[in-house]
Amino acid sequence: GRPLDEQVAIPIQGWPDQDRSSWSGKRGAGGSAIWSWYPGTTCYCAELNSAGICTLVAAADAAAATFVNGTSLEGKDTGVQLAHGDRVAFGQCFFVFVDPAVGKATELLESGKVSYAMARKEQGTGDGPTEEELKASREMAEELERKVRAAEEAKQLAKQEAEELLRKREKEFQEQMARRQAEWEKELKEKAEAAATDEQKAAEQAQKHAAELARLQKEFEDKQRLAEAVAQNRIKELEAAAKRAAAEEEEHRHHELAMQRLEEELMNVMPLVKEANLIAQELKRPERLETKMRCELTGGKRGTIRVVAEVQKGDVKLFEWSAEETLENRVFLLRELLQRCEEEGFEIGDELTE
Repeated sequence: GRPLDEQVAIPIQGWPDQDRSSWSGKRGAGGSAIWSWYPGTTCYCAELNSAGICTLVAAADAAAATFVNGTSLEGKDTGVQLAHGDRVAFGQCFFVFVDPAVGKATELLESGKVSYAMARKEQGTGDGPTEEELKASREMAEELERKVRAAEEAKQLAKQEAEELLRKREKEFQEQMARRQAEWEKELKEKAEAAATDEQKAAEQAQKHAAELARLQKEFEDKQRLAEAVAQNRIKELEAAAKRAAAEEEEHRHHELAMQRLEEELMNVMPLVKEANLIAQELKRPERLETKMRCELTGGKRGTIRVVAEVQKGDVKLFEWSAEETLENRVFLLRELLQRCEEEGFEIGDELTE
């Protein structure tokens, strides 16, 4: 079989305030190793050297706080066989099991097959978004972006069409005016040659032609104003559609950010609540903690969701601890109290006030 020191578990990441001196590992009889979580809780890891297999076995008081790939060892008296890349959690500290015959720890971490976030999420609620939900969210964001681009393109196209229509009508008017002018000049020339003495008739004809020219000019200006008004209304409608599409995209982005922040808060609070309940159970205290979400309305379309830890005794609510300011400090005090009980005796816990 392979010696135990060649099949190792390396830490992914522990708590920043974790006392590293409280962790220990030593070789036992028959190739076994003892790992210490916090005072009073011990899990055992033994290797079957004849087959080259490493099996993790947890003591009864540590099984609830020992996990392999997010699954507790509670009720598994024969232990769990470890494989290369398995995530092992002792309380709130996470490790990855590495078999040098299969690969290296750096290969697992650099490839993304193992990460601290993955281990935390396996031991957390498991309520994060599924791949289908993430895909649907990405498709919705892409659809909103496509609508914005389509609205902008339609706006530019309508503007170009309006400008082209105005240029076409201007050209038609100029051609029509040129034809009429040529016809009038031809008529005037012919009549002048036919009746050079009839100046009054020529003047009347010229006046008639001028009136016709003024009518055509006015008609053209009216049509042009109408076309410009229609084009401006169309452009305003397209601009409004583009703004609505951009607003929908922005609202979707804010929603995604809010859900991401909520998931991060839950992944931070729920392990602390679980650890606090385990310590309270070890101290034989009746209080229990539950994770609660509070929605705070700010007057906008959406409220702000705040994650808190509610301390209960039976069905009675005692306290409500915020995750940012109170919960981590209270869990730290509970760790110190448990360590003191382990060193001085659990009788000191009876001195606590209700």
